[in-house]
Amino acid sequence: DRYRVPEVVRVVRMGSRPAGSCQTPDVWRSALRRIVAVVAVLLGGTFLSQVFLEVLPGDPAVVIAGMTGSRAAVEAVRKQLELDRPIHERYVRWLGRAVQGDLGRSGRYNGSVLDVLLQRGTRTLQVLIGALAVAVIVAVPFGILAGYRAGGVSDRLVSAGAVIAIGIPPFALGNTMILFFALKLGWLPALGYKSPIGEPWEGFQHLLLPSITLGLPLAGLAVRALRTDVAATVAQGHVLTARANGLSTWRILTRHVLRQSSLTMLSVIGVNLPWVFSFLVLVERLFNLAGAGELITQGISGREFALVQGTILAFAVLYVALNVIIDLLTNVIDPRRRRPVMAS
Repeated sequence: DRYRVPEVVRVVRMGSRPAGSCQTPDVWRSALRRIVAVVAVLLGGTFLSQVFLEVLPGDPAVVIAGMTGSRAAVEAVRKQLELDRPIHERYVRWLGRAVQGDLGRSGRYNGSVLDVLLQRGTRTLQVLIGALAVAVIVAVPFGILAGYRAGGVSDRLVSAGAVIAIGIPPFALGNTMILFFALKLGWLPALGYKSPIGEPWEGFQHLLLPSITLGLPLAGLAVRALRTDVAATVAQGHVLTARANGLSTWRILTRHVLRQSSLTMLSVIGVNLPWVFSFLVLVERLFNLAGAGELITQGISGREFALVQGTILAFAVLYVALNVIIDLLTNVIDPRRRRPVMAS
């Protein structure tokens, strides 16, 4: 037993294996699982949306042609939209065109669905990025403060604020901020959208309230996750050694605590992205942003299959892209997750 190799040495040796090691199949297996998951999300979301529209009451051809439309007009719409074909055949044909970049046409906007998504999707993407930025900007300082002073007054106040932020419904939070910051104080615009590219300051003002409304509940979840990890990290040996060596609190928190403690926070943000997407439609409607989320409600009411499917496909692609970005960030923060990739 006394000649047994220590566990630390084993880990180091395993992490420094040359190319072609046995870790390579694990890398390809993990990549294959992710590709399958991405394809399943894209196919499942678009197919279920078509099934949902199919089971809605009423005839889509009659809805699109109008109640005063003649029988010939209704039949023409049904033939144009291929409603006389089985649902699986229609989906396969739509999928084949979507792969080529053709998402169909929208009768409501009298143009291609792709063009409508490119115009509306920019607003949705800006609100989504703003919400994630609000979540991180709020979570990092308050999570560190609560975790570093775990059990103190600051920890209790921050934890209470996080619970309140999580419990407030976004529509109630948005209406409250409109009444207070827009109508009463007049600091920010209540409704509408302006592009931050052409008018940076006014565009930022129009996006601030929607971003806070969507990002504050997510920030509450991230604060709790970061607080727990920070409280556990500051009690570890390397942090205590850094304190004994006379390092400043700022350096200890930024170089020894934050990086190790932010993995769970990123995971919490990634897991709650579906929640963010679900309330994104409501926030866009509340602040009259006319983003891509509103296209779903308009497509459902107008029974436009192509508009709904194209919008859901765009949201699914965005959801997958954000998860990939979060996964890459966790690999950058935690080098141990990169060892299989480096070994291959």
